[in-house]
Amino acid sequence: VRIDWRYVPSSNLGGDIFSYHWIDPDHLALYLVDVTGHGLDSALLSVTVTNVVRSGSITGADPRDPGREDAPVGQQNC
Repeated sequence: VRIDWRYVPSSNLGGDIFSYHWIDPDHLALYLVDVTGHGLDSALLSVTVTNVVRSGSITGADPRDPGREDAPVGQQNC
């Protein structure tokens, strides 16, 4: 898989992030974070959610199976 991207900085802070990372040699995670609102509060929450996803610290979640009905994503407080 080849990935190409372009970063275009915004003049305003917001809560939207698109990112990706390799989970292991066979699994690539792509994710889009969209936090309601604009400004520093939304941007910080969006970065926090991204860091939690990347770190794999959501107990019981398997990023290789995001469609599981019992996945705890969204039940965690950041």
